[in-house]
Amino acid sequence: MPHSHVRHKIEYALRQEVNELYASVTIKQIAFSMIAIFEPIYLYTYFDRNIFIVLLYFACIYLGFAFASTLAGSVLSRLGVKHSILVSVFLAIGYFLGLNNIGNAHWLIYVIAVILILYKLFFWPAFHLDFARFSQGQKRAQQVSVLKMITLASGILGPFAGGLVIVRYGYHPLFMIVVLLLIASVIPLFFSKEIYNTFNFSIRNFYRSIFSPALRRTELALFAWGNEEMASTLLWPIFMFIFIVDFSVIGGITSATTVIAFLSAYWIGRVTDRIGRPKMLRLGSILTFFAWIFRSLVRLPFHIGLADGFYKLSQEGSYIGFNAVIYDKASQNASNTFSFILLREITMNLGKFAGVAVAAVLIAVSGSLAPTFILAGISSLFFMFL
Repeated sequence: MPHSHVRHKIEYALRQEVNELYASVTIKQIAFSMIAIFEPIYLYTYFDRNIFIVLLYFACIYLGFAFASTLAGSVLSRLGVKHSILVSVFLAIGYFLGLNNIGNAHWLIYVIAVILILYKLFFWPAFHLDFARFSQGQKRAQQVSVLKMITLASGILGPFAGGLVIVRYGYHPLFMIVVLLLIASVIPLFFSKEIYNTFNFSIRNFYRSIFSPALRRTELALFAWGNEEMASTLLWPIFMFIFIVDFSVIGGITSATTVIAFLSAYWIGRVTDRIGRPKMLRLGSILTFFAWIFRSLVRLPFHIGLADGFYKLSQEGSYIGFNAVIYDKASQNASNTFSFILLREITMNLGKFAGVAVAAVLIAVSGSLAPTFILAGISSLFFMFL
């Protein structure tokens, strides 16, 4: 009985930690879903539809975060995971307020770039460390799928609502709504005590370890994942805007295809735990490749919607399988969990940076975004190296 009681207390604590994370992510995702697909479009129009300046802006952010990530150990040791996430929310608020005002003060573009790097520094290592630490191994794929379902469910109406707000009132009210929701997102994180971790972390030893032959396949997969994610979150929204223009239609398509992803996420998570992460990851990678090829061929709004729906469905298999494996590897050795999370962040952002550089060349040569989608599709095949 005593052992059973202890086990139940541990399982309850784990559930509580994960549930708090779920609740915070839900509210934050509502905010981000309203603005995420429109942020690259906003910057694209701000820079007079010069996509090369947009690519340069994000290239600086990806590279800056890759190098700044080495400071995450010190940040988490001093602040703790939850306080680090709290700081990140206020940085996100500062970023969106800055975006709201760059039209009146152009110098703010440099400030908000630094703020966005700091937001990523305070949020992503803390988030992934918390999930790797408190998710449960045998149910990890299912818990990853539940987390994704929550973000998808809370983001179903967000893009459509965001598009309507822009059409009727402009970007400024949308930024204010996002800021208020971000403030609310920190509340669930403080229903349990903060946990402080000291990290026995050496930057020199870390950089030595990343050249280990044992990590090459993982690093290649993470690098490819970064490039594919960059194309999905940066290039695809701009592509939609070029051919659709109407913000409400763009938001409507994104909301509709998010429903497809939501309906498939939990089922994919359960199947993944049954058949194994590697099999689901291989299937998802292959389907994601074909989804990107489809995306490179479409031009009409209806076809763009179909392509986006196929991509969202395919990418769920990749996402759940990929992240379940990543969290498995991160949690195998508690002393190396943080180093693995750091490896993830650095490698993915270097992949995004390289993807932006290659995309700039492909766009300059072809005059089209389509070749960058083919590159993203090829990158998705490298997920299987994980």
